[in-house]
Amino acid sequence: MAADVSAGPMRFLEEDDEQTGPLWVSRPGRARHRRQLTDREQAIRAAIGLALLLLVVLLFVAAMGAVT
Repeated sequence: MAADVSAGPMRFLEEDDEQTGPLWVSRPGRARHRRQLTDREQAIRAAIGLALLLLVVLLFVAAMGAVT
């Protein structure tokens, strides 16, 4: 992103807004354009989350066992 330094910080606000716009501008409603996950994808995501939670619990129990 090569910006003209002499133009100052406001140069970034004038950049091509039509396609992407400045990176820090939040776009409310963008999440509405995401597609719905299929049941299989939701199950996979839930299984991964559960496995990570179990891993954290096991690490915590192992750390507690190592302390005592």
